[in-house]
Amino acid sequence: MGDYWLLVKFLVPLAFTSIAIDVGEQAMNRGVAFSENVTASYGLAFTFTKFLSGPVHELKNVGLVLVHTQADGRTSVVSTIVMGCITAGIHLLIALTPLGPLLIETAHQVDSTVGDGTRRGMWLLAGFPVLEGLAWLLAGVTLQHRHTVLVAVGSIADVCLQVVVTLGLMETSLQMSDPLLIPICAQYAGVLVRFGIVLAGFLYKVYPRMKELQPLEAKESFTILRALKFWWPLALVSATQKVSRPVVNLMVSRDLGGQDAVDAVAVLTVTYPIGHLPYSWLNDLRLVGPAFRKKGSHIVPWSTLRKFVVLCALLVLVVASILFFVPGIGFLLMTAWIETTEKIARMGEEPLRIFAFFAISVSIRAHLTSRLMVYKRTWILSLSCVLRVIALVASLIVLPKTGVRGGTMGVAALLTGFWAETAVVIIGFFFIWRNVKAKEDIQDTDEDDRPSGSAESGREGLLALIERETTV
Repeated sequence: MGDYWLLVKFLVPLAFTSIAIDVGEQAMNRGVAFSENVTASYGLAFTFTKFLSGPVHELKNVGLVLVHTQADGRTSVVSTIVMGCITAGIHLLIALTPLGPLLIETAHQVDSTVGDGTRRGMWLLAGFPVLEGLAWLLAGVTLQHRHTVLVAVGSIADVCLQVVVTLGLMETSLQMSDPLLIPICAQYAGVLVRFGIVLAGFLYKVYPRMKELQPLEAKESFTILRALKFWWPLALVSATQKVSRPVVNLMVSRDLGGQDAVDAVAVLTVTYPIGHLPYSWLNDLRLVGPAFRKKGSHIVPWSTLRKFVVLCALLVLVVASILFFVPGIGFLLMTAWIETTEKIARMGEEPLRIFAFFAISVSIRAHLTSRLMVYKRTWILSLSCVLRVIALVASLIVLPKTGVRGGTMGVAALLTGFWAETAVVIIGFFFIWRNVKAKEDIQDTDEDDRPSGSAESGREGLLALIERETTV
């Protein structure tokens, strides 16, 4: 029971963080919806920024798994700053070169007013990825030492400050003179306070402990090449996840056309944050393995972690079933929280019921990804995101031919993509797991071939191999 309590204490703050971020995004979207041009300009600019910064979020996993000593920390910080500067350069290319009009006015078919506002937003948001990357890197190292409350406080303070700054600046002259600055200032205020809280906690709680850690063996020490090999599959998965919703919106609207397309996209826009809310925190289960299979600390058995994941999935299934299958609750959430029309809310009830089943695939994927991160074999995940996109597009082509269209088609295609990705992760995990077991079997054979006097040293070697393969 003690292990389960440790897992609950670790995960609950992260769950509250995920839920707070979802709620905060909706609150801020409502706060900036006072001008169509401002909403469109900021929406496009921040969509580009989120897409470009998505891979930066995976630096949290680099800090969680690979950064152990102060030397590792210094190298990872420099690498993060370089990566952030490259992302900032892409922002400036979009903002200041002919690439901007091509991606904004031509591709999205918006007028020059929105295009100019979007390019200005991209220029102003150029520094955001650097701060975001440093904040997530330090958060990962802090999570490695199981200070989840610290990371949660930083993230919740980020969300709260965004909402407060947005609502406060709306009462100033900026609302009339330069309204685009309001959401951008809110974003910077939020990420700065999050970075400040995580940095202070890192320096006070974690950095002194890192001085006491001994450098790892050369083949296990932190290097930029090793970090890139670990990071890029996770970054590719993150980028794929960010691009899935725009693809769904595009193909759903092209399938219907006219007012039906507008209604379908509105349904997807309304149902996604509500449907995502119950299961979003399950993604944090992938952090549990690296945190509780760490050398030099209390190690939780994989069997206990599996049971914990099952319990979490069942909890989400129960909550989602109540929210989306009990008549009237989903409708109330859409009309009262999102403040959509009754027509859109009625159309969104069936897509919400499909969202109730996302928890199963998300929990399986998160647990197996956690184990792959512990084994440091994340490369297999790059194949999963490719199949996810293929399954998503194939579903969006096939489902209209079966009579499934609109918002229901979009959410069903998303679920199909999730399961396709999960299937590849399952296959990839068993491939990696068999390799690990094969190494153990080889070690067993070597031990049997040794003279009896070396049996003890053989057992020590086997235990060392198993420890190295199943802990971070």
